[in-house]
Amino acid sequence: MKKFVLVTTFALAFCFSASANINGLNNCTTNTVSLAFLQAQPGGGCEQGDKAFYNFALSGPGLTSASTVFSFSGSPASGQLNLTNDVGLGFSGSFTLTYTVQVDFALAPFGATTIINKATVGMTDAGLGGSGTQDVLAVTATAGTGSGSGTSVDNAGLTSTGIINGLAATTLNVTDTFTLSASTVTNIQNTFFQVNSASPEPVSMLLFGSGLLGVALIGRKKLRRN
Repeated sequence: MKKFVLVTTFALAFCFSASANINGLNNCTTNTVSLAFLQAQPGGGCEQGDKAFYNFALSGPGLTSASTVFSFSGSPASGQLNLTNDVGLGFSGSFTLTYTVQVDFALAPFGATTIINKATVGMTDAGLGGSGTQDVLAVTATAGTGSGSGTSVDNAGLTSTGIINGLAATTLNVTDTFTLSASTVTNIQNTFFQVNSASPEPVSMLLFGSGLLGVALIGRKKLRRN
């Protein structure tokens, strides 16, 4: 009877853990997975830390659902999606990838006040001689506020980082548009950074500090007069 109770308890705990994620998503594995695999999962994606990635769709001749390989990584301050071609020889053509990224408040370091405030896009050119290839990341908040785009450009094998600032979102619709020219780009990175929206901004803290200083000076003058 005790064994039955223990087995039942573990089973319930596992079910609760699996269903606690957004849309019933499973946790992302530490291994690379194909887009076809992600689309077949409950909720059509997975969770990495406190970031849920789902609603994946791919168009264009450069990739297929079977050859598109993803890996996910992150820290308490960020979450990253990495996109590679499984043959390791670089992307063979242009494509557009769309998906949704959402903060899971139950796992977020700041709870319900956690917001995505910045997104970046970067590329890796293994050939070190590419030119003209670019990747444009565009985001639009569907919960919270903010939108924008950033571009990573391959210039003779040196790739820039596209940055999108000014976001205050908890859910973002993401469009990643890759345009291939003469390059051997083997990896694309989309990274999403977060902050605590309840934390006072530096300007607010400066004004608050100035106010306290003013009150202290006035009080000091009164004491001198007395």
